[in-house]
Amino acid sequence: MTALLSNRDLAESYELCRRLHARHGRSYYLATQLLPRRERYAVHALYGFARYIDDIVDVPIANAPPVDRLDRIVTMWREAIRQGSTTHPVFAATADTVRRAGIDPQLTYDFLDAMRQDLTVTRYADWERLSRYTWGSASVIGLQMAQVIGVQNDREHALHCATALGEAFQLTNFCRDYDEDRQRGRVYLPRSEFVAQGIEPGVGDSRELRNVIASATRRAHRLYDEAEPGIALLRRAGQPCIRIAFELYRGILDEIERADYAVIGVRHTVPRVKKLKTVAQTLSKHAMSFV
Repeated sequence: MTALLSNRDLAESYELCRRLHARHGRSYYLATQLLPRRERYAVHALYGFARYIDDIVDVPIANAPPVDRLDRIVTMWREAIRQGSTTHPVFAATADTVRRAGIDPQLTYDFLDAMRQDLTVTRYADWERLSRYTWGSASVIGLQMAQVIGVQNDREHALHCATALGEAFQLTNFCRDYDEDRQRGRVYLPRSEFVAQGIEPGVGDSRELRNVIASATRRAHRLYDEAEPGIALLRRAGQPCIRIAFELYRGILDEIERADYAVIGVRHTVPRVKKLKTVAQTLSKHAMSFV
């Protein structure tokens, strides 16, 4: 029998997820401040869930926990979905959000399957295999966001764009975090790209590695182009949030390009002044659209 969860416990779970989001996803957190309160806290809950799981698996591969530890967590999560509630300090808010927003639980199961791969898989042969991973690790997040924010037009196309945007964000992360990931024993860019340059995945800085990063950033840009029309298909109240996240994450690619695709020993971020300018410009354009 599931223990009863008080309103106070649920509120504390949402607050914990909010703090996790504020601490670890600063640009994304900044964007979510433009959402109405209900949607904003739903996004915090989804982020908290993803962060909690990611913190378990995103460790040096030599220190990765046994697969059955994650399997036990998956069982706990499935039970939370089945019961509609849980006393888990993070899962409580996420299960509540999944129920209230009408999110397909399979999207969360696909995410957990992708995280399970991180415990054993360290390389991906080609873009097709990597895309299977990014479906679960990122595209499903885009679909969950679309469900929380709401779609006002052409739902099929909007969800296609949300899928592409999730993958674009993830590929941006893979380029930015290449050095950090390789030190943990993983490479999230396809082996085929390295082979084409005559080098092995996980190598340090070289012209050939920069060519790999350049190729990946071009692919990410194409995904952003594919995703952008979907922003206008979302409910108007949610559009500024996604537009700012879109611009800030794509801005990371601009910083990588400005550094001639050097990603070793540096973690590229969008300068604070540019972040604030992006927020101001987005809010101004959104306000003008109502005039």
